[in-house]
Amino acid sequence: MGYLHPFATRGVRLVATKVRLCQERRRATRRLRQRSKLETNRRHARQSQRGARYLLQGLVTCGQCGYAFYGKAISLCSSRGRPRDYAYYRCLGTDAYRFGGVRICPNT
Repeated sequence: MGYLHPFATRGVRLVATKVRLCQERRRATRRLRQRSKLETNRRHARQSQRGARYLLQGLVTCGQCGYAFYGKAISLCSSRGRPRDYAYYRCLGTDAYRFGGVRICPNT
């Protein structure tokens, strides 16, 4: 931007004010966008440093609360005494321990 003299005509001062307001609006919009992105990343973050253990972990979101689903492994013994492993996906919002003992999501 070029330099605008503060004692210039009234019209130029108004233009300088409008330019300043536009710049401030752009900065505020950028900050809001960054906050929104951080919030989205926080809600859909993969928990492990080594990456996703389950294919859809962190990519599928809950229709009730908007939090991500994560994979949960279960190991049961079959009738023959051998362990049988399986996994399912569950909403982060249903885990009360993550939110101070209160479930956020009504999804069961």
